[in-house]
Amino acid sequence: PFALPPRGSAAFPPRPPLVGGLALPKKPSIPKPPRDLPFGSLYTVYICSPTSPLLEPISISSAMRYLDQLRTHPVPSSEKEEYNIPDDRVVCTSSKSVLQLCGSNKGVRFSTADVVSSRLIAASMEEKFGGLDEAFKALTQAEKKTKGSELSKTELTAGLRAYKEIQDEFLETCGRLALLVARKRKELVDDPPPPFEVDPEAEMKLAMPLPLYLQNLIDKYESETSPSKPHPSLALDSVARFSAFLAACVTGEVWCSTEEGGALRVLVGASDDRSDRPPFSDAYWRRRFFNFLSKVRELKSAPKKEKMLEEKYVWEERDKGGADNDKGTGTS
Repeated sequence: PFALPPRGSAAFPPRPPLVGGLALPKKPSIPKPPRDLPFGSLYTVYICSPTSPLLEPISISSAMRYLDQLRTHPVPSSEKEEYNIPDDRVVCTSSKSVLQLCGSNKGVRFSTADVVSSRLIAASMEEKFGGLDEAFKALTQAEKKTKGSELSKTELTAGLRAYKEIQDEFLETCGRLALLVARKRKELVDDPPPPFEVDPEAEMKLAMPLPLYLQNLIDKYESETSPSKPHPSLALDSVARFSAFLAACVTGEVWCSTEEGGALRVLVGASDDRSDRPPFSDAYWRRRFFNFLSKVRELKSAPKKEKMLEEKYVWEERDKGGADNDKGTGTS
């Protein structure tokens, strides 16, 4: 009967090694971005040093995946439940999203400074990551393979220097965001907010950032008057008093800078009531601004105090007693 010659003989040499996917050595796996980590844990990794240790052993191409996780934070289920965050992923280039991470949906109260800070951080996150993405795309293929640990060398190409500079700026912004979130979340533990006494939807408007023109006008109002807010989270002490101050700005009683004048022009256009009866008096401007600002969503919870519109010097810093009479007689 027919039989094959034994393997290894001249008629049947040994089988050559396979040259294919199974025979080739496996490439080292690229670390994946961390998943299902709370916000604080995720950001602690990146702000512990100017260049995170996680970024040192991997290439710039791989590092971009990690950095994108800082911009679009994947929210684990535990964090969603604890802070009432509705989305699976929070894009930190939005001020509203930053406030949600801080705990706005759990009743954390925000001062004007907090809201402004969140807006600046969100804008910086968008700007810095956009610059980082452009710097990355400008790199050559060889430069994209550079390890993070090599970015600390003094001799770098122009492209790598530009990339490292914007990466450090982006990580610095991430650090500011982490500190803000940690501080506001700590307030939930140290000073939990009281139960809602009004419509929760109306209360949540307090956490919404103000339009830039309105924020500029409120900043001027607070710097030149002495508002006494019933609660620090409120944007204004009184819509009527604020309206009276703005009327004085329009009539020229209060000087405005170029930026403040631009914000005032936006308000005048937004509050247009189609009136065609000039000249417009101080009382007219007070009423016009009050009618408009009373309906602005971000000021919904601010006290209105409409009767203050009738008080001539309501917005000025004056002592009680005869101060108002002094101004009425022209003395000071």
